[in-house]
Amino acid sequence: MEKVIDTGKSLDLAGFLSANEPKTKWAAKASVFTNLFSKAEYTYQLYKALHPEDDKTTIDEITLMTIESHMLNQQYNDLGFMVGERLIILAEAQSTWSENIVVRCLFYVVQTWYKYIKKKGFDIYAEDRIVLPKPELYVIYTGTEKRYKPGKLTLKDCFFKGKDISVDCKVKMLYDGAQGDIINQYVRFCHIFNDQVKIHGRTRKAVDETIRICHKEAVLEEYLEGEREEIMDMMLALFDEETLMKNHDASIERKSRKEVMDLMNFLWANNRGDDAIKASEDEHFLEQLLEKYRSNKKTIDESDI
Repeated sequence: MEKVIDTGKSLDLAGFLSANEPKTKWAAKASVFTNLFSKAEYTYQLYKALHPEDDKTTIDEITLMTIESHMLNQQYNDLGFMVGERLIILAEAQSTWSENIVVRCLFYVVQTWYKYIKKKGFDIYAEDRIVLPKPELYVIYTGTEKRYKPGKLTLKDCFFKGKDISVDCKVKMLYDGAQGDIINQYVRFCHIFNDQVKIHGRTRKAVDETIRICHKEAVLEEYLEGEREEIMDMMLALFDEETLMKNHDASIERKSRKEVMDLMNFLWANNRGDDAIKASEDEHFLEQLLEKYRSNKKTIDESDI
């Protein structure tokens, strides 16, 4: 008979996070999404919107998670929390549609399991089967660019054309929610905000108007009114950060373009036209050449590849 490690009455997720985790109200990369849903009353409303059939779970039974991935260079504004034996991960797709968000969710699950196993002191090489929290993956999409709205995204369909694979990942897509619930209100808030940015640009006026219209329509009214100044400062800070990042990305792009041109000139000047042509068609080969070109100070030869 298969053995299961006894973990008590439940997965006992309280104290799962390190006591040293930062507890600031919001960080530079925070968004209204994480700021809103990281507050207990709104996390609870979110859970109830996802599971309206559950009339037993209380607000005190929800454990908020810190979502991160050391496999990624970026930190995204995503949310994780645990309820009983469920691990619920909610990723946000704003105006940009990308099926890569499935991979993001998979990273989160794997790393959260890893942290859980480490915290519990489980031995994955032991004979006894360990108990893992059951993942539920959601993406809330607030953009409008897609003409169709799939109910779910899977690793199998998005990346492997429906072929059978050893590991799959299924993500449920959320577009609106039920009328008046917290998901519905958040999506409406995003649409109002995007409309005001189109009218007023990334300015304080756009934020002011967003809050005014939301108040008029009873959209996140209590949240926006109770923390108006904090939200105002946060959104304006994000405007500044986005401007800086765009300038930074443009600078990197210019630098990269010049580096590729320098490499191509070097190849042609050294009778390596075939390599130049191959590099223009094969991105992986180009990256190999660039790496050697950087490290060897323009002295790469055939044996370096």
